[in-house]
Amino acid sequence: MEPGLRDGEKILVEELTPRFSKVSRGDILVFRHPRNPDRYLIKRVVGLAGETVEIRRGRLYVDGKRLREWYLPESYLDSSDLSPIRLGDAEFFVMGDHRDDSEDSRSWGPLRRGLVVGRAMVAYWPPSAASYLR
Repeated sequence: MEPGLRDGEKILVEELTPRFSKVSRGDILVFRHPRNPDRYLIKRVVGLAGETVEIRRGRLYVDGKRLREWYLPESYLDSSDLSPIRLGDAEFFVMGDHRDDSEDSRSWGPLRRGLVVGRAMVAYWPPSAASYLR
């Protein structure tokens, strides 16, 4: 999840809201790996239930419109393509911010809501990295 999070940082995860309220585009979720539930991953929500997600030359499109990803440095984009994927009622499309080095929905498909553990809220360790996550 670089540049927002770096390996070894400690974060607070809020577990109630994702279970009982709306998950929003841009939220950073902690979830069980869809293919190995013993592993946890942390990724950003870029596609919501019912939307169609597509990637053209590294640029993300949702329902045919290019998504402006303010949190993503241009240098972190790759040149990949992904055919349109329509998300189900309880699914999200999640991606790491460091696109050329991320295991995410591009490799294992949409994330089922039931795998979500919580929303990453605050980085607190090391103290020099303390910040609200968005």
